[in-house]
Amino acid sequence: MKKYKVMARDKNGMLREVTPEDTLWYCLYVANPPASKRMHKLFRLRFRIPYSTFLNLSEDIIKHPLFDRWTRSDAAGSRPSNIKLLLLGSLRFLGRAWTLDDLYEANGISINTNRDFIRCFIEYGSTVLYKKYVIDQVNVIDISEREKLFRQAGFNGCIGSTDSTHVAMLRCAQWAQNSHKGFKLSTPARTYNVTVDHSLRILGSTLGHPGTWNDKTIILFDNLIFNVHDGKSFSDYEFKLFEKDSNGVINEVIYNGVWFMCDNGYLRWSCTVPPDTNAVTYDAIRFSECLESMRKDVECFFGIMKGRFSILRYGFRYHTIEDCDKTWLTCCGLHNMLLEIDGLHKNWENGSRSNWEDSYYHLLLSESHDNMTTPFAIERLHSHPLNDDNDACDDIRPNEITNMSEYCKKFMVNGKRMVSKMPLSVFRQCLINHFHIRFIRNDIIWPKRIKIT
Repeated sequence: MKKYKVMARDKNGMLREVTPEDTLWYCLYVANPPASKRMHKLFRLRFRIPYSTFLNLSEDIIKHPLFDRWTRSDAAGSRPSNIKLLLLGSLRFLGRAWTLDDLYEANGISINTNRDFIRCFIEYGSTVLYKKYVIDQVNVIDISEREKLFRQAGFNGCIGSTDSTHVAMLRCAQWAQNSHKGFKLSTPARTYNVTVDHSLRILGSTLGHPGTWNDKTIILFDNLIFNVHDGKSFSDYEFKLFEKDSNGVINEVIYNGVWFMCDNGYLRWSCTVPPDTNAVTYDAIRFSECLESMRKDVECFFGIMKGRFSILRYGFRYHTIEDCDKTWLTCCGLHNMLLEIDGLHKNWENGSRSNWEDSYYHLLLSESHDNMTTPFAIERLHSHPLNDDNDACDDIRPNEITNMSEYCKKFMVNGKRMVSKMPLSVFRQCLINHFHIRFIRNDIIWPKRIKIT
């Protein structure tokens, strides 16, 4: 059967086959680059990346061996499809979850060619882009810069928060449906565990796992957190926590290692600290409430990712699991790349301070809260009375350690406490004590992003 051709009339009224050069995409973005600021904003909205980044990305993929077939003519001498139009189609496929038929209508390139290019692009994104903007960045980043924002909020030693999300599989194979159909979604889904810092930069992500798996199982396959738990990564990083001795004198204790915020669905590791759901003292309640607020970083990240890349919100339309995982890693690489382009990974400053006298009493006496600039995460810390001199609540906690300094000596190496060797309950109590001391000193600061004009 002969191929069906879409025909159009030229200026002379003669019929000819429609080519990709006749499409609106070619006229707007290839033949005539956006000239005005408004058109650049529209391009960013439509394809999720700036136009200059699009040009650089198209030049990079032309040089990669995966895209050799689109850089030379075929055996019959036919010219290859325009690689910029194919790249636009891939970005629209990820950003707005278009179908292949929609791409064919937009760039004038056949469905099969668009499909082949998208598979090559997600292979490139899951290897080159993910390695460049996620894996390599974790190896070279300054951990103190990641810990700085959490340290301002009273969580010394924390460098990120972790959680898992589900992405639907619309064309899941029959043999995999039972294991991938969990309780969160009505359709089969892949589950990904992601760790981000406070600026929403991805520090690490797992490959996809069946939707029926819980967080305790998936965390075993997270190389970043598992290596921290084993003491193989960031074990030489030092941070300090305040602690009272038996005489009530506040001292600084040095710790080695890092930790992450999480919910209560994870394994009880010292490097994954959840809120204390059984807290009965005011200092533990304040610590848990503030930790819950800071842990929303990863929840916000999932919302941003699924808003920026609609294919993650509506679901994968692949038949193979490998393509689903490659698409997720490609979106992660593009997300970190956009953070660097926009400068959102470093535009932070000191935010609102947790000042008891200036914030809490003003909140009680003011008739209107509309002019309050203190974040809700800081305001609600003052909903509980100060408990500095009241020792009545200290005896309520069942397994409280009376002399933390003596008890923690067995977790010390070269005079420093190792986070990876401490039980979660003990390390979390140390964090609670530190947070309480800083709260009494009005030293809790909520990090705030600098507005870019």
